[in-house]
Amino acid sequence: MVTITTSPKGYVNDILALEFIDHFERHTRPQVPEEERLVLMDGCENHFTYELLFPLPPHVTHLLQPLDVGVFGPYKHWHQQVLYREIANGATNFNKTDFLFHLQEMRNRTFKRPTILSAWEKSGLFPFNPSVVLDQLQDALSSLTDSVRERELLGSLRKARQ
Repeated sequence: MVTITTSPKGYVNDILALEFIDHFERHTRPQVPEEERLVLMDGCENHFTYELLFPLPPHVTHLLQPLDVGVFGPYKHWHQQVLYREIANGATNFNKTDFLFHLQEMRNRTFKRPTILSAWEKSGLFPFNPSVVLDQLQDALSSLTDSVRERELLGSLRKARQ
């Protein structure tokens, strides 16, 4: 089932975020009360309300959010494949209606169990492995430090030439 909604400005706001949580709860309610579910959302102010108290840390959703880590890439690939096919079939305009017509096909090709499980693993969330993200952050910090050192060295060399 696909549900689409909008806001006046086109962005998620606190009302839409709560409507999403209500919709998610109704449609994913476990048959066994002991089963648990987890919704991950970025820490965007519009997504954060007192009802949603545990946002992801800012500026790391590209590392922690499974959709960002391993699903949106394949989704973009299948969207592009639909566009190529439509162009090959003579389409000259691919509008929102066309997108919605092909949405289920793109979803079916993207949201497969192996893709989703891989995304959770790549984000270090399941199985829980914080080093997956911490190692990436450490690598980024190292390259930043190297870049700063390189600039300092170049600055020193320039001063020495003068």
